[in-house]
Amino acid sequence: MVAHEDFSKITDGTKENPIEGDMIEELDRYTNLPGWIALFPYYAKGMVGLAGGGTSEIDSPFYDLSAGDGKFSVEITALSGPGNNLIIGKACDLQPAAENSERKALTFTQETETFQTEFTHFNKNASGGIVLRITSETYNMFVDEIKITKELAAGDSLSYITEYEVNNTGNNSTLSQYVEVATKPGYTYSLAVMVMKTGQAGWPGNIGFYGFDVRMPLDLPLPLSITENKVADSAKSYIMNGNLHVVLEQPSAIDVYTISGVLIESIQGIEGENTISLTEKGIYIVKAGDFVTKIVR
Repeated sequence: MVAHEDFSKITDGTKENPIEGDMIEELDRYTNLPGWIALFPYYAKGMVGLAGGGTSEIDSPFYDLSAGDGKFSVEITALSGPGNNLIIGKACDLQPAAENSERKALTFTQETETFQTEFTHFNKNASGGIVLRITSETYNMFVDEIKITKELAAGDSLSYITEYEVNNTGNNSTLSQYVEVATKPGYTYSLAVMVMKTGQAGWPGNIGFYGFDVRMPLDLPLPLSITENKVADSAKSYIMNGNLHVVLEQPSAIDVYTISGVLIESIQGIEGENTISLTEKGIYIVKAGDFVTKIVR
């Protein structure tokens, strides 16, 4: 699983009376992974709304999904009027190595639809990866859930940009840039720098590309938090109706990994019962503080 966003952290607004967002909004406070943004969004409980006519959109982070044959799958559950098209596109327009764009229209036959489609990330040199863009063609639409999945062979990897900074150095030869990264267990982090140079005044559009560094691994410490609580003696977990239930006697972060060690869910658990949706059958590792267990869905 590359990404699984269900926007369950959106708790206000309804489909009939949504909350209007700003022109551009970062969705980090509503998503599991940072980097998602929306243009002119609306919010209803558990959903991000988009106005019809392409005036609103949801953009994914930059994902590098070029491993293997580059194929990956996108599944979207959304609500809209029958006959409306959910438009999903894939592209990377960052120079010098761009990815050819691809656009698909998925048609609603009923109010709630779950669409699944495939794309291919062809150009492994596309700067930073590719972006998925979701818009609505005619009627208003509410996006309820997004899943991006990809099969990886042994030794393959994928990545996404968690922070993207643009700075103009003027006439300076060097620039130091402070970037704050919210690290998470199960992830490794790296740094890459793209250098561009604009032409002289009066030469608009004269831009030269001067290099894109090979990614440099970073050894970033994991945050100290209540994830270190001693909960092993009191926590328990079980599966019911396809959902993972974790019962805690004190608050603690709950992390869920695949058997191969890929982090697929990370939530801040509360005292009492916590529920996490597991849509795919398999073996999972559940960690809450010192509590670690293997569970089968």
